[in-house]
Amino acid sequence: MKPVQFPEQNGTLGGGPAEYYGTEDDVVDLPVHRGNDMVISCWKPSLRDRLKLLLSSRVWLMVLAQTTHAPVAMSVDSPFKESA
Repeated sequence: MKPVQFPEQNGTLGGGPAEYYGTEDDVVDLPVHRGNDMVISCWKPSLRDRLKLLLSSRVWLMVLAQTTHAPVAMSVDSPFKESA
């Protein structure tokens, strides 16, 4: 999956050093929206990712941290639109 820009984006988190986080191709800037005590990013799966998701019904979340990480939430619904 790759992070993508989105209309509500109001900031960017810079990618860290490749030697810590992975290869240079793995380290990219992350478009984000900061507000309401949240940092929101948007990700787009590749065609291969979508096929794997269809077959496995699983998404793995990895947070690069030494001992713990902050609470997170994942959704397929935009947090910027009212639920129907």
